Amino acid sequence: MKALKVLPSRASHKGSYPLRLLSRVLGVPRSTLYYRPQDPPPEEAALRGRLRALAEAWPRYGYRRLTALLRGEGFQVGEKRVRSLMREEGLLLPRKGPSPRTTSPGGLLPEGVKNLLPGLEVTRPHQVWVADLSYVVLGEGVAYLAVVMDLHTRKVLGVALGPRLSQGLALAALEMALREGCPEVHHSDRGVQYTSRAYVERLLGLGVRLSYAGTGRPWENGHAERLIRTIKEEWVALREYRTLAEARASVKAFVLEVYDRRRPHSARGCLTPAAFSESRWKGG
Repeated sequence: MKALKVLPSRASHKGSYPLRLLSRVLGVPRSTLYYRPQDPPPEEAALRGRLRALAEAWPRYGYRRLTALLRGEGFQVGEKRVRSLMREEGLLLPRKGPSPRTTSPGGLLPEGVKNLLPGLEVTRPHQVWVADLSYVVLGEGVAYLAVVMDLHTRKVLGVALGPRLSQGLALAALEMALREGCPEVHHSDRGVQYTSRAYVERLLGLGVRLSYAGTGRPWENGHAERLIRTIKEEWVALREYRTLAEARASVKAFVLEVYDRRRPHSARGCLTPAAFSESRWKGG
């Protein structure tokens, strides 16, 4: 068998032939032959390393929230730069489809109740609360989640996780929220849990005005829907729970300690809901 002839590398040619000839033969500019790769500056390496670490810790965060976290740690970086780095590092998130519906219309509503949010300027805490229910997949099956959030601060005031999609679950989240205050307006979809006699009478007894999204129009309760999606994508989907009690403790810890106190909210100047709420009470 004829032995294969091993060609010398480009680097070895550079010492034997004129660079002008090599550049013509190889079809590359002479500047390419002079190029020496350089290590990135220390600050660039530090930024990339910290970005990778934060993206691993918060795998569902987009470039806006990662930018806020980096700035909070002292990095002078803009959103465009972070997005570019995430693209280079393969960290950009794929787009996901809408979540399935989990509530059914029904129940009893007082006459004339409609969606009060269009055109309403929300300017203060406890002016409007929004509520929603959904499901979360657990190791042993499915559990159901109810939340209540203040629309102005985006702070979650009530959360409940249970084995059944019931009015009792919705009421548990509401009662937890009522320990922090009372809304002027309560907004939700028209599911049977939120239009049940017990739920409606509890709110009306406090002088709360009722507001409901239109039937089959989940986007009219979009803020609560987005909260549910965040809880499921950023926390529940990354964990495995053996029991309902384990899931209940974990989800409640995420909502009250991470979402409310550590997670920057893009709609609130990248402040956490708790920090924004405190600034509102102080008149900031």
